[in-house]
Amino acid sequence: MKVKLSEIINAQQSLQVLSSTQFPPDTGKLAYAIARNIRKLDIEIKSFEDVRNKLFESYGEAVEEPDEKTGEVKKLKRIKKENIEQFQKEVNEILEKEIEVDIWKIKYVELQPLGLKPIILVPIAFIIEE
Repeated sequence: MKVKLSEIINAQQSLQVLSSTQFPPDTGKLAYAIARNIRKLDIEIKSFEDVRNKLFESYGEAVEEPDEKTGEVKKLKRIKKENIEQFQKEVNEILEKEIEVDIWKIKYVELQPLGLKPIILVPIAFIIEE
């Protein structure tokens, strides 16, 4: 299945909720399909995070700022002002890429016993079929 990387990244929180969901009896096939999909999508999420971190290193700078509560100086890294636009452009280009992911579609009716709210289901709509 082809899907934009941004859809996978946006589904990350919903996938975490699914991974911690208690499955009722007789839903082993569903639990396996969800676990498999999460594993496949996590590969893409990690790849994106690795590339984004490398871009962050390229466009960033080390700064020291005092912690507001403790006053302790912390070493941070942030994007240089002159690089923010280019950094965002490159990240957005990556997020718009369509990638092929071997995921299994899950029937909506199979998800109903889990009692998931729409706020969880909407971001993972690309893996749900009616």
